[in-house]
Amino acid sequence: MKTLPELDVYLDVEHEGHGLKLTGSGTQFEAAFPSIQSAIHFLRVLWPIRKKLPPKISVSVRWRSFRIPVKYN
Repeated sequence: MKTLPELDVYLDVEHEGHGLKLTGSGTQFEAAFPSIQSAIHFLRVLWPIRKKLPPKISVSVRWRSFRIPVKYN
């Protein structure tokens, strides 16, 4: 499967009362959470699929000033 050469993202997701903002450009993306409860909610769902992301994609998770890399090329 061939990936898009460039992708700009600003996605605001709400699920079961929890929020996630996904932003990024090119191959670097960041998932930001408004609360620790939202982070836990989404990470339980998304953690198992992190290795299915295309090889050149980098993703980090942010809650307040804490930033954790989840997948780097």
